[in-house]
Amino acid sequence: MAEVEIDRVELIKQITDCTKNKELVDLYYGYKQYIDGDQALLMLLKSKKESFTSKTKKVMSTEIFLPKVELSTYEPSKFNNDLIKTTIVEHYKETGDSPLETLVRMDAIAQLFDGVRGELRELVVDELAKYPGGKADVLGSEVTKIESGVKYIYDQDYAWTKLNNEVESLKYALKEREKMLRTINTPMVDPETGEMVHPAPRVSTTTFKISLKK
Repeated sequence: MAEVEIDRVELIKQITDCTKNKELVDLYYGYKQYIDGDQALLMLLKSKKESFTSKTKKVMSTEIFLPKVELSTYEPSKFNNDLIKTTIVEHYKETGDSPLETLVRMDAIAQLFDGVRGELRELVVDELAKYPGGKADVLGSEVTKIESGVKYIYDQDYAWTKLNNEVESLKYALKEREKMLRTINTPMVDPETGEMVHPAPRVSTTTFKISLKK
């Protein structure tokens, strides 16, 4: 079967003429193999995508779609991740739809992936041992065997132990001071120093958590 010739100039025009992120995604996956091999086109796509995020257009929900990702066929790359992330975020920012169901599903998938990664760690390390330098090229990504969580044991050294005891003592005194500052409600005078002691102001960031059902 003859390979279809792609008009690069026309493809550039189509990318430039995109007015919605959905059109950009469709165009990318329609010419994915060709675009992935052309750095200039990838940069143009990224620039066009970023231009959408800077606009505050109001569009109907039917004009935006949430991409369906098939794990077995997904091409792993930072560009693909960023493109899909932008599509999802834009959908909710522009339509006002509730993102709650999508976030719960994505959180469940993230926990699933973390669990699979942890359970397969030893198998992956054994597999990487078969590759030179413990490094394998997989789907265009690099999987490397590394040493993590490296620790040194210092408590056999007398000087270190003495300094560490002093540090731990100061940490305890600091925590006790912080506990006191959290309990007082109004300024008071320190009877030992005569200095004013003020309650510690409370600051926090409002966010959310997801608790999956069992």
